[in-house]
Amino acid sequence: TEIYTLSLHDALPISNLESLRTQASKAFEGIGDKVQALLEKASDDVTSRVRRLEVSEGDDEDAAGMGGKAKSKSMQQQKEEQLARRRALAEARAEVAMLGSLIRLADYMMVGALMSLAIDSSAELLQTLVMPRDKGDKGVFYCALSMVPENIEFSPTEEDVAAFMDTLLENLLNTVQSVQRILYLSALKHHFDDKVKITGPHLTQIITSSVTWAAITRELQAVIVKDFEVMRQYSKLFRNYFPTFDYSRQYSSEAFANQDHIANSKSIRQEMMQLKRWQDELDRMKISNCCGVFQVDSKIMKNELIRAKDEVLEIGRASCRERV
Repeated sequence: TEIYTLSLHDALPISNLESLRTQASKAFEGIGDKVQALLEKASDDVTSRVRRLEVSEGDDEDAAGMGGKAKSKSMQQQKEEQLARRRALAEARAEVAMLGSLIRLADYMMVGALMSLAIDSSAELLQTLVMPRDKGDKGVFYCALSMVPENIEFSPTEEDVAAFMDTLLENLLNTVQSVQRILYLSALKHHFDDKVKITGPHLTQIITSSVTWAAITRELQAVIVKDFEVMRQYSKLFRNYFPTFDYSRQYSSEAFANQDHIANSKSIRQEMMQLKRWQDELDRMKISNCCGVFQVDSKIMKNELIRAKDEVLEIGRASCRERV
């Protein structure tokens, strides 16, 4: 089972999925070629049998016009053999007439197999998403947290993941729909009436109208909604770090430099001690967690907070050195 990754910098991992779809298309093409070869062989066998029997029938008529063949055969025996050949010829011609139905049957069987494959693949994906995860297991989707004023943001967003799931299913449908249909092969076209348009079942319409497919697609989106809410609740833990974020964002190096450092030495010292406490809290920040199908990464957010806090400290130290 392929693990699909939605990252902060690569919103959709199309490259991996494109490779998988290319492999699947090549496999389908190979199977289609084998089916076509078998149908062409069946067609050649039946039509060549008709030609042989027609030649034999013609030979019988020529022999009858010349007064018969071997004297060793009685009239009754010759008539029986001739009747048997005519019966065989009629059967062979009937088989030739049935080749169109055989090709249509092969096409329908392939459509049925592709439909089952598409539904089974989507069901397998659903099973991967809903399967219980032990402690230490990774999620299926990657999601990075970031801090903005008064909020925690997710990358990708819930809408991004839902859209990705729709794209994934759409590409699955496109892959099976793109398989060359046996019914429309030019090499087999002569078995159908050229005055009548050849039509067969539309694979994508059959799949999407399936009750099973509809149920699976609903459940897939439901998993995303449910586990995103789990991740949203987990993200509330990081609201404890808003004081660090807000302080760094609102910090004014100019205001710090212009204040009376001697008169405000106590408050400055308290600020430095607070920054030290925030550093200790940041050191303990959890940087990864599995929330259902999501592998939540808070490392980027942590590094950003540390960088902002370090910049404040460096500005403060530099200002103090200038004062001295």
